[in-house]
Amino acid sequence: MGYYNSFSSGIPASFGNLSKLVLLDLGNCGLNGTLPIELGNLVNLDSLFLQLNNFTGAIPAEFGNLVNLKSLDLSYNNLTGEIPPTFAYLQNLELLSLMNNKIEGTIPACLGDLPNLQVSQMHHQKSL
Repeated sequence: MGYYNSFSSGIPASFGNLSKLVLLDLGNCGLNGTLPIELGNLVNLDSLFLQLNNFTGAIPAEFGNLVNLKSLDLSYNNLTGEIPPTFAYLQNLELLSLMNNKIEGTIPACLGDLPNLQVSQMHHQKSL
């Protein structure tokens, strides 16, 4: 769904109603705004790709509800705040990429406890 399009706004909150969705790929689609907390309702998702957009604000704590998630790529946005402690619930997560954002704080210890996490990319943008 979406890959390399040129949409002109953010993700509609109504996407949170797509309860049977397994893959949401809106990478490099020219999206902006904040990440809707309603995406946390998509408990059947196994892959969420939102990289290379212009999302701002914090990663919603509700993303911790995505317990079937195996891949989460939020890299190359302008996300701020900390990594939500609710990520401890993402026990199936294999890939996590948060690089090139403006995320602050320390890496939560809970990420080290995720049994399937194989790839974790977290370096951040340097301020100029």
